[in-house]
Formats: sequence, structure tokens, C-alpha cells
Amino acid sequence: MHNNRYTFLYAIAISVITAIILAYTSESLKPQQEANYALDTKSNILKSVLFSSIDKKEIEKAYSESVQELVT
Repeated sequence: MHNNRYTFLYAIAISVITAIILAYTSESLKPQQEANYALDTKSNILKSVLFSSIDKKEIEKAYSESVQELVT
């Protein structure tokens, strides 16, 4: 049978491996998350003027043609 030391080392190893995989996945998906956040913001702005589409290309096209961004 295994002793307590083996059990703790196994649990720590699994935890470290899982943490590394999750951190890598999170960092590799960050650009897609930021793009989706920007698309959601644009979609919400267009919904305020009753534009209803869920197609990414249509949202980008309508936003670029209809909305002028101003920084104050």
C-alpha cells in the first residue's frame, strides 16, 4: 500500500500540472477573449439603435460604417 507521503506528492503533482495547463490555456485564449469583448461592446452599441444581427461580419461592417468613435 502507499503511504501518506506518496499520496500528498501525487496530489501536489496533479495540482501543479493542472495549474500549468489552465494557465497556458488562459493565456493562449486571451486575444480571442479580448476580440469577443470588443465585438460584444460593438453589438450592444448597435442594439441601442435597433440593429439586430448576430453575424460577426455584419456587426463589424455596420459599426465601421455607422459609428464614429470620439475620445474626449
